[in-house]
Amino acid sequence: MRKFCTLLFFIFFVSDVFSQVITYPGTTPSFCPGGNVLLTASNPPVPTGSYQWEFSLNGSTGWGNVGVNASTYSATAIGFYRVTISGPPIVTFPAVEVTQNPNPVASFTATPQNQCSTGPVYFTNNSSGGASFLWSFGDTNSGANNTSTLFSPSHRFVGTAGNGSQNFTVSLTVTSPFGCTTTSTQTVTTTQLPSTALGGTGLGIYN
Repeated sequence: MRKFCTLLFFIFFVSDVFSQVITYPGTTPSFCPGGNVLLTASNPPVPTGSYQWEFSLNGSTGWGNVGVNASTYSATAIGFYRVTISGPPIVTFPAVEVTQNPNPVASFTATPQNQCSTGPVYFTNNSSGGASFLWSFGDTNSGANNTSTLFSPSHRFVGTAGNGSQNFTVSLTVTSPFGCTTTSTQTVTTTQLPSTALGGTGLGIYN
């Protein structure tokens, strides 16, 4: 009976040790340039001692202490991370490799320039590495049409009436499958629709 209990304890102990892993949001421990990824020591042994996070560039040598006594660590550098809990028992979690995801490239062209405001301006999306796209045309008077999520949209600029030209700052924000974003902006110039306002005394508007 004593042997059976000892064996059962050993099985549960080994199973518990091997279930202790470092977890992270998403499918891989990675971050966007300038960002971070939160690592968590999951299923720590009970009772739990103090935590010590370690970092290594290659995962085999040069391990150095990082972080504070906490079950989580915010990693901002690429490399390998592991954590040791003082115990008893002393448990070192298997290391995970943290990588950096690239930013997508945001690029587009707009034609034609100096278009009359009654005609559409066509946007060609030359971006790469993107999963979703958000356009802002800088044309608040166009209401709900001021934004688009199409790959290569067109837009009729409303702006304001007048007898000259007007400039709009158009932006394209590209988001990668990893959530990294890049924004590109360009200035689009259109010809204003003629104003129907008449000057002089008794100013009025005629249609």
